[in-house]
Amino acid sequence: MVESNGDLPADVIIETLLKLPVKSLIRYRCVCKSWHTLTKNPKFIHKHQQEDHNTRLLVYCTFEDENNRNLEMSYFTFFLDETLTDLSTKRLDDPPIMPVGFVGPYEGIFCLMTGNKYISLWNLATQELRHLPKCRASLPPYTMIHNSSAGFGLDLVSNDYKLVLILTLLDIKIDFYYDFSHIAVYNLSTDSWRGFRGFKLGRDYICGRLDSTYLNGVCYWLAREEGDNHVIISFNLSDEMIQNIKSPCTPELTHGPLGLYDNSLSLIALDEIKKCYHLWMMKEMCWIKQFTIGPFVEAYNPLGLWKNGEIFLESSAGELLLYDPNTQEMRDLGLRGLWFYVHCFKESLLTIKREGKLLDIYFYRTYQKSIETSSKIYSY
Repeated sequence: MVESNGDLPADVIIETLLKLPVKSLIRYRCVCKSWHTLTKNPKFIHKHQQEDHNTRLLVYCTFEDENNRNLEMSYFTFFLDETLTDLSTKRLDDPPIMPVGFVGPYEGIFCLMTGNKYISLWNLATQELRHLPKCRASLPPYTMIHNSSAGFGLDLVSNDYKLVLILTLLDIKIDFYYDFSHIAVYNLSTDSWRGFRGFKLGRDYICGRLDSTYLNGVCYWLAREEGDNHVIISFNLSDEMIQNIKSPCTPELTHGPLGLYDNSLSLIALDEIKKCYHLWMMKEMCWIKQFTIGPFVEAYNPLGLWKNGEIFLESSAGELLLYDPNTQEMRDLGLRGLWFYVHCFKESLLTIKREGKLLDIYFYRTYQKSIETSSKIYSY
């Protein structure tokens, strides 16, 4: 219970604290015991995230080492101004680990992947990092892991956070893809992994581990099939069923990233001949073309969407750009690199430590819901 302070009643104090950024709230925990308790309360954490309307931008950039052209370096850059009017940035020179890839975020939590060494959860706002237990996948004989793709989100039925890995296997005997993928699911509530045989691959394969998108309890990946057609693979975190969704892309279009537009699944497609881009949005399991931009002088690599339909683009010169289809303005965001990944996120007070606090938000969500109604072993 928050105590009133002088002339300020407790409810006014709470409403004021709800409007503050995570960094300030962590600092103010030392003001008094009641504030410390409040900012760790799962109900307050959930409401704070719900009322945060400021979207932040995190950029993951890879560039050449000036002293060794054969060596690639990476860093994170955080844009301080969420309107992107002021292009001042903060470079995270000492990230907790440098990932091979990362997915998310969901409720401010990123999933970092560093090859076969670590899979970790990272709260950028609180700078907390949690290494997950190793995923020990029991694979069929004469197979090995060819690549992996990850998705992270909330199971809307059990109210448990889950991380799913889809492992594409290689049949060593024929040096080709194994007929079935392997799926591993991590449950936050039990801090453990489960594995089972996945879907029949045929000649499909997932384009990249960084293309995962979460929406309403389902993770989505973009995959390529025979003939260079594309298909979207969905994994429902509740019933753990897999479905294939036809992509709007035709062979003459190059796929861009999956993402969210107007709270719906979206896909950016590039017409390399006409040098224009199409934004598709899924409504009631049907793809609808929202708009087309271009043509441009050169073909840019689409990276993702910003808040009001602006599109992040990467130029052939390694520039990070933002294009506004309404004003047709192209802005240089001042970063240079070999390639970029952009992630929009909102801050979260959610702790991911193992010190007994990790499951607070899980139990809070469960409480809310109850009120409302010869194999080989591989380590990943």
